[in-house]
This record gives sequence, structure tokens and C-alpha cells, in this order.
Amino acid sequence: MIDKIYNKSLLLYIFILILIHSTIPEGVAHGDIESKIYEFKDEIYNTRVFVNPLEPFTNEIRFEVELYDKTNNLVKDATVKIRSSKIEANETGWAYALNTPSSKHIYSTILSLPPNGSWNLSVQIMSSLGEKTYAVDKVTIQKETRSTLGGWIFFGSHIFILGGALILWKQSRRIRNK
Repeated sequence: MIDKIYNKSLLLYIFILILIHSTIPEGVAHGDIESKIYEFKDEIYNTRVFVNPLEPFTNEIRFEVELYDKTNNLVKDATVKIRSSKIEANETGWAYALNTPSSKHIYSTILSLPPNGSWNLSVQIMSSLGEKTYAVDKVTIQKETRSTLGGWIFFGSHIFILGGALILWKQSRRIRNK
């Protein structure tokens, strides 16, 4: 009797989890941006900007900036900012991109953008050679986003825990009935 009730409640629980997971709409991962490389050459800098949306994090973008002067020598004393400005509102933000001792010419950062909006992105470089700003594509994040991978991991852990509890319960019933 208890076995039937437990099995029915377990099946109902699994069904509800699947139903909830499948009916919640997922957000757009990173709008209209893909991994891209931008190259800028001008009278001051030779710059390559790598823009890479992070997976499964849906509103975070990694920026890596390779920075050389116009004769392709390393620029080590630069300050690099990734700037964002929301198109529909008067919201602005920035993140400093930092270099490491092992790669002094690559400045990197991760920019986390709030959902529900379109953002203009740019890279601002300041050094002893001068100041320059380069525009990068517009990014649109349509709504609050969530990770499908995280949902499946959460769902799988529930199944694992409930399955283990069911096995332990059935083994204890079998041992007790002997």
C-alpha cells in the first residue's frame, strides 16, 4: 500500500518537474552577438578586439584586446576600458580590461550586461601614445535569461537524489521483511 502511494507521488513529482521545466520560456542567450574579431589600424594603434559571449552564462561577454602601436611594438602602459551605453535609456557602464605579466599585450575582462535592452559597446584605450575609442557592435539582451544546461543539471540532481532515496527505502523494506 505504502509502495503504491510512494511510487505514485514520485511519478507525480517527476511529471511536475518536467512540466515546469518545459513550459518556462528561455531567454535569448546573447541577442544578436556572436564571437567576433575586430581589427582597427590607425595613426596610433594596431588593435584587435576579440568579443566572445560566455556559455552558459547568458548575459556575460568576454573581451580581449591585443594592443600594439602603429609599428607593431607592444603597448604596456595602456588603460583599456570596455564601455557600454543602453540605447533606450541614459545608462552607462564600463569595465577595465587588465593585462597579465605573461601576456602584457592582451588586456581582458568580462562584461556583465543587465537584461532587457540594447547596448552600444566600445573599447577605449588610453596610453602615453594617446587616447582612442573604437566602436563594437550593438548587443541586445531581450529578457531575463536562464541557462538550459543549469536547468538540466538541477533536474538530473533531483532524479539522482530521489532515485537513491527510493533504492535505500526499498532495500530497507526488503531487509526488514526477512
